[in-house]
Amino acid sequence: MENPITKTLMYSNISGEKYDEMDKLALEVLLDYGAVTFPLDIAGLAKKIGINLIPYSSLSFQKIQKLVEKNSTYKGVTCPRRDSNGSLRFDTFYNDIDIMPLAQRFTIAHEIKHVVCGDCFKKTLTEEDEVLAEHFARSLLAPQCMVIYQNEKDRNAISKHYEISLPSAENCYNAVENRKIKFGVDFLFQFEKDFIEERNKIL
Repeated sequence: MENPITKTLMYSNISGEKYDEMDKLALEVLLDYGAVTFPLDIAGLAKKIGINLIPYSSLSFQKIQKLVEKNSTYKGVTCPRRDSNGSLRFDTFYNDIDIMPLAQRFTIAHEIKHVVCGDCFKKTLTEEDEVLAEHFARSLLAPQCMVIYQNEKDRNAISKHYEISLPSAENCYNAVENRKIKFGVDFLFQFEKDFIEERNKIL
């Protein structure tokens, strides 16, 4: 069954199935790396994946300028590399100067999508890559199934529990409320039920 809630986030050239894939992928990543408590330790998850987080504040102004100019983004970017042993590593540079801590968490989650999907190997990211990374980040930090399972009551509770911004919490709250109207208060897709079952085993 296609998840109709993603329709509210869709761009005209991106299918609902691709958003659903991001929802599933986010839950798979959380399970694969045992990151099943919330608020999510996003830095810890990144480290487990093999991502080296580098804040802009640790860089020279010239280095930041080059990163922003080359990648047309001021929030963050991921660069793959080989270490001295030949192992693949990922350097994720993120803006801790101009954006707030909650937005930094979102940026790191966004970059995790680019790593696990291999987007960071592309010379240029497409609009679809970026839009799906935004959706993935929301699903990673505050899975809708967890919001339903834990019976979060309002936007403020979601923001506080999952350490996401109020606009992101608003987005999540509205999506959950819409699916409750469509399917019922406690409705979960099968992949979400599977996630909660495996999560509970880990805990």
